Amino acid sequence: MPLPRPRPPSRGPGRTWTAVIGMVLVDAMSMYSAGFTAQTLGFAVPRAWAVGVNATISLLLGGTLMMVATSFVDTFLSFLTLLGVTFSAWTGVFGVDLLRGRVYDSAALMDTTPRSGYWYSGGYSRQAMAAWGAALVAGLLFTDVEWFTGPLGASWTGRHGLGWAVTILVAAGVYAVLPRPADGTGGTPARL
Repeated sequence: MPLPRPRPPSRGPGRTWTAVIGMVLVDAMSMYSAGFTAQTLGFAVPRAWAVGVNATISLLLGGTLMMVATSFVDTFLSFLTLLGVTFSAWTGVFGVDLLRGRVYDSAALMDTTPRSGYWYSGGYSRQAMAAWGAALVAGLLFTDVEWFTGPLGASWTGRHGLGWAVTILVAAGVYAVLPRPADGTGGTPARL
């Protein structure tokens, strides 16, 4: 008489409910953190309202992605590439600031009022924003993602996904040649 075949581990509702409950808890913490981040950016709204807005945006964008996207992986990689190009511009600006020997005043950085030492003009440094904008445009010219291809996306740099590197170099170059913005922290701007 042959031995009975062993039963595979249960794939029943226990695992499903554990996964669902785990995802809900992780998503709740993510939404709470996103709501807290919105408040730290200076939006004076109740936390519950900020979490609700973040949840609505997430549901709308997630639903649109599920209905429209042909491939989640390609769409996700496109998103990450565009995010990388955007953040790389700030890397170039901060890198030049660090090379210039800038030391940041942590109390002034946390102050989001017009009295802040880093308020500049309306809360933005024109030089940093100009460098970021120029670098973003340059980086997007070399970007090739599912959603669009920049005019230089077929170049060697674009084919190898190096639009972010172009962005860093352009941001650093533009910010380095612009006059350093004077902040209100009382420090003397250092020069290269």
